[in-house]
Amino acid sequence: MKDGEFLLGVVAKYCNEFRHPALMSFGVFHHTIKSWRGTSESYKSGCYVYFSEDYKPLYIGKASFAKSIGDRLFAHDHRLPMSWWRENAASVTLITVANAFEAPSFEEFLIEQLRPAGNKVGAILKPNPSN
Repeated sequence: MKDGEFLLGVVAKYCNEFRHPALMSFGVFHHTIKSWRGTSESYKSGCYVYFSEDYKPLYIGKASFAKSIGDRLFAHDHRLPMSWWRENAASVTLITVANAFEAPSFEEFLIEQLRPAGNKVGAILKPNPSN
């Protein structure tokens, strides 16, 4: 699939399998690394996916209650140490959610489906056998 078509399919899969159809739809917005600034979607809750030039997912993050998507992207640009995936990012897709509490579960789903190299896939806490 070309550009963001495969991501749209993943978003649709999540919405069809895990969300009530009466809930407001998610918004999907593709941007260059800088063009998201000042957009209405950057002030909302949701998830974001950094992509390489050849549109491979590099990193997935979320913004739920305390921070907006724009706050999180700004932190990656200016406050956090530069990571290899951020240095190689060519674009970012913002996915706004209807309710802030949906962002964490949606982020987990995206990471599971897209397996970006910048996320620690499978780093789930396992039960302690000594308990």
